[in-house]
Amino acid sequence: MTNIVNKFFIVLIPLLVIGVAFNMVPFIVVLTALLVRLAFSDKYTTGVFLLIFGGILASTIRFEFPSIPAYGLLFNFIGLILICGQLKYFRYESSSILSMGLVLLYFFFSFILSPNTNDYRGPLKISGIIINGIMMLFGYYAFIHSSKISYEKLAQALFLTTLLLLIHNMNLLGCAPKNFYDYEWLRKSIGDVMHSHANDDKLLLELVNYQVVGVTALFGLCIYLSQLTLNKVKVILYSLIALQLVLTSGARQAIFGYFIIVILRLTIFNKSNLTFGGLGNKLKYIVLGVVLVFVALGFIEQLNLDFLTNTLTEGDVGRDMLKVMGLNLFFKHPLFGAGIAGFNHVYPGMLYPHNFFIEILCECGAIGAIFLIVVVIRHLYKEHINLLYLTQQGSFFFLIFAVTAIRMFVSNDLTSSIEIFSMIFACSSAANKLADEELQSHEDKIPENIE
Repeated sequence: MTNIVNKFFIVLIPLLVIGVAFNMVPFIVVLTALLVRLAFSDKYTTGVFLLIFGGILASTIRFEFPSIPAYGLLFNFIGLILICGQLKYFRYESSSILSMGLVLLYFFFSFILSPNTNDYRGPLKISGIIINGIMMLFGYYAFIHSSKISYEKLAQALFLTTLLLLIHNMNLLGCAPKNFYDYEWLRKSIGDVMHSHANDDKLLLELVNYQVVGVTALFGLCIYLSQLTLNKVKVILYSLIALQLVLTSGARQAIFGYFIIVILRLTIFNKSNLTFGGLGNKLKYIVLGVVLVFVALGFIEQLNLDFLTNTLTEGDVGRDMLKVMGLNLFFKHPLFGAGIAGFNHVYPGMLYPHNFFIEILCECGAIGAIFLIVVVIRHLYKEHINLLYLTQQGSFFFLIFAVTAIRMFVSNDLTSSIEIFSMIFACSSAANKLADEELQSHEDKIPENIE
């Protein structure tokens, strides 16, 4: 039965992608498909999905069906219950617990010792940082250390979630793509609405940013590609699905990220690099990577999309301005920064500088940035984590990490970017050893057959 369901989704998802491009698929159809996909997945796969992506899924369902009490925290707690079997090892992860605790405590004190406590966005931001940080730590811990996660099923769930987000925006904005190759409709429609309905808080709250749409699809592809052993046919299929979805999103970070992830998988995150002899082949991978970068840029130019070609030739004036504002704030408070939510407090309505490092500098200062770097380096050193770190199932975790890194460079505030710390601190060597020892202990207790 499981194999039949898996094959069914391999056929269904491409059909849904085509159907959504022509505005022929209702929200409830894709939602039903997603629920079936999760129902026919193991509890760890479903639990990880709800912990890491449950927030955006819950809010989208609630906006489409207000009578359904779908909330991110509720989905997170369901996910916690599903993965609790893996979390029994977490109590041994002293480095992970200490590191995450130090980071969250620093952010908390950075907030309460600042004048931003009177700004209503401040409490929302610090509570989001703490809750998201803890939930994602548990989610990524289970993802890394569980031997039961199905990467393909998780990738499929993310593709279906991306389709849900697209359909929700279609319903909310009353717009749709003109054809299968219309890759500017979503970005343009969201931009128009944000300018014409700037004071409509309800509409802006329910709107799913095109960046979230694109990155969700990219996450799906990256999770599948991170595996050591891949099915070539499925690689082509899922790569085409993800390419269509990220192009449709209009999110530049997701589009550029798509090519970066593919290049990284072909060059750095390569099975041959895991062996000593493979280290000598680094030069050819670097050369291949450079060639692929130029090929990717050429392909992007051929798409003739204004928002991409302008980025390549003129840069991004809006984000450049935010970076300058963030650096100016840092120079005014160089040691300890302006505190969590300080950027929005000083520049009302600007929210955050759209760059993780500048946000850390301007809100936590040089002292905070150095402290956070030291905590991260200490954890990586103590747990012997390197770039080619493999999960329990043998996948390149830092290929997935790269998606979050790409996103945090150009968008999202610390409420979401806290994920970068959760991912790093979820990496450890203790849990896998403990699981192996427990399994060996169990096998030792099995009596030998007596003839």
